[in-house]
Amino acid sequence: MPKKASKGIVACEHDTPTPIHDELWDAYREHVRPPTGTNPNGLSVIAGPYHKDKVKNGKPRVESWVIIDLITSQDSDERKQEIAKAYKLVAALNRVGTDMQSDVYAHFEELEESTMPST
Repeated sequence: MPKKASKGIVACEHDTPTPIHDELWDAYREHVRPPTGTNPNGLSVIAGPYHKDKVKNGKPRVESWVIIDLITSQDSDERKQEIAKAYKLVAALNRVGTDMQSDVYAHFEELEESTMPST
């Protein structure tokens, strides 16, 4: 069984109109630490945010993601708190879609370490 990594990914796919985009950024900033966010107790972003423009069902979309620090220890309370923060960010991003009646899909995944075959 692969070992859980000390990192997770929060991803969000959404429509591209400016008001939605701006609201999603506001929600993001409220849940992450500076320099990209405003919450000193928020998630620690290791890489990103990144995005990719795409077309889905003939509609322009954006897929964005960040890699976050989940704390190394598998069963620590700190790790559980970071995972809870990630799910709060996901809920906030999805709520923007609901509030603005737009198609937003955000989700969180714990990453697993890759295992290389021994040579």
